[in-house]
Amino acid sequence: MIKIYEMDQLDTWVTCSLSELCLRSNLDTDFVVQCVEVGIADAQGSTPVEWSFTSRAAVRIQKAYRLQRDLEINLNGLAMVLDLLEEVETLQDEVAYLRKKLSHWEHS
Repeated sequence: MIKIYEMDQLDTWVTCSLSELCLRSNLDTDFVVQCVEVGIADAQGSTPVEWSFTSRAAVRIQKAYRLQRDLEINLNGLAMVLDLLEEVETLQDEVAYLRKKLSHWEHS
Protein backbone atom coordinates (compact mmCIF):
# COMPACT_ATOMS: atom_id res chain seq x y z
CA MET A 1 0.00 0.00 0.00
CA ILE A 2 1.31 3.47 -0.92
CA LYS A 3 1.00 5.98 1.88
CA ILE A 4 -0.12 9.39 0.74
CA TYR A 5 2.86 11.18 2.26
CA GLU A 6 5.09 8.96 0.11
CA MET A 7 3.17 9.88 -3.03
CA ASP A 8 4.80 13.31 -3.15
CA GLN A 9 7.81 11.74 -4.82
CA LEU A 10 5.76 9.76 -7.35
CA ASP A 11 4.53 10.68 -10.77
CA THR A 12 1.65 13.16 -10.59
CA TRP A 13 -0.43 10.83 -12.77
CA VAL A 14 -0.72 8.15 -10.10
CA THR A 15 -4.38 8.34 -9.12
CA CYS A 16 -6.64 7.10 -6.36
CA SER A 17 -10.36 7.31 -5.69
CA LEU A 18 -11.99 9.30 -2.91
CA SER A 19 -12.46 6.18 -0.81
CA GLU A 20 -8.83 5.09 -1.37
CA LEU A 21 -7.57 8.54 -0.46
CA CYS A 22 -9.60 8.60 2.75
CA LEU A 23 -8.59 5.07 3.68
CA ARG A 24 -4.88 5.53 2.95
CA SER A 25 -4.58 8.87 4.69
CA ASN A 26 -7.13 8.29 7.47
CA LEU A 27 -9.09 11.40 6.46
CA ASP A 28 -12.81 12.01 6.77
CA THR A 29 -14.68 12.01 3.45
CA ASP A 30 -16.40 15.29 4.32
CA PHE A 31 -13.03 17.00 4.81
CA VAL A 32 -11.80 15.84 1.40
CA VAL A 33 -15.05 16.91 -0.29
CA GLN A 34 -14.77 20.35 1.33
CA CYS A 35 -11.16 20.63 0.15
CA VAL A 36 -12.27 20.03 -3.41
CA GLU A 37 -15.18 22.45 -3.06
CA VAL A 38 -12.96 25.34 -1.91
CA GLY A 39 -10.24 24.63 -4.47
CA ILE A 40 -7.55 23.21 -2.22
CA ALA A 41 -7.19 20.30 -4.63
CA ASP A 42 -8.71 19.19 -7.90
CA ALA A 43 -10.51 15.93 -8.49
CA GLN A 44 -11.26 14.40 -11.85
CA GLY A 45 -14.87 13.23 -12.23
CA SER A 46 -18.25 14.85 -11.85
CA THR A 47 -19.40 13.39 -8.53
CA PRO A 48 -17.52 12.32 -5.40
CA VAL A 49 -18.15 8.67 -6.24
CA GLU A 50 -16.40 9.19 -9.60
CA TRP A 51 -13.59 11.39 -8.33
CA SER A 52 -9.98 10.44 -8.78
CA PHE A 53 -7.04 12.30 -7.31
CA THR A 54 -3.48 12.61 -8.55
CA SER A 55 -0.75 12.01 -6.02
CA ARG A 56 -0.09 15.76 -6.05
CA ALA A 57 -3.73 16.49 -5.10
CA ALA A 58 -3.65 13.79 -2.42
CA VAL A 59 -0.49 15.25 -0.86
CA ARG A 60 -2.00 18.74 -0.96
CA ILE A 61 -5.13 17.53 0.86
CA GLN A 62 -3.03 15.79 3.48
CA LYS A 63 -0.96 18.97 4.01
CA ALA A 64 -4.21 20.91 4.34
CA TYR A 65 -5.39 18.52 7.01
CA ARG A 66 -2.17 18.87 9.01
CA LEU A 67 -2.27 22.67 8.75
CA GLN A 68 -5.88 22.76 9.88
CA ARG A 69 -5.20 20.38 12.74
CA ASP A 70 -1.99 22.04 13.92
CA LEU A 71 -2.72 25.71 13.21
CA GLU A 72 -6.53 25.73 13.14
CA ILE A 73 -6.63 27.50 9.77
CA ASN A 74 -10.02 27.59 8.05
CA LEU A 75 -10.49 25.95 4.65
CA ASN A 76 -10.33 29.17 2.62
CA GLY A 77 -7.17 30.17 4.46
CA LEU A 78 -5.70 26.73 3.80
CA ALA A 79 -5.99 27.20 0.05
CA MET A 80 -4.09 30.47 0.24
CA VAL A 81 -1.44 29.09 2.62
CA LEU A 82 -0.84 26.06 0.39
CA ASP A 83 -0.54 28.27 -2.70
CA LEU A 84 2.01 30.45 -0.90
CA LEU A 85 3.97 27.41 0.32
CA GLU A 86 4.15 26.10 -3.25
CA GLU A 87 5.33 29.51 -4.45
CA VAL A 88 8.06 29.53 -1.79
CA GLU A 89 9.17 26.04 -2.88
CA THR A 90 9.29 27.17 -6.52
CA LEU A 91 11.34 30.24 -5.61
CA GLN A 92 13.71 28.15 -3.48
CA ASP A 93 14.24 25.78 -6.41
CA GLU A 94 14.92 28.73 -8.71
CA VAL A 95 17.42 30.26 -6.28
CA ALA A 96 19.24 26.92 -5.96
CA TYR A 97 19.39 26.61 -9.75
CA LEU A 98 20.70 30.16 -10.15
CA ARG A 99 23.30 29.65 -7.41
CA LYS A 100 24.50 26.54 -9.20
CA LYS A 101 24.80 28.45 -12.48
CA LEU A 102 26.59 31.32 -10.74
CA SER A 103 28.99 28.90 -9.10
CA HIS A 104 29.74 27.41 -12.52
CA TRP A 105 30.51 30.88 -13.92
CA GLU A 106 32.71 31.82 -10.97
CA HIS A 107 34.81 28.66 -11.40
CA SER A 108 35.18 28.97 -15.17
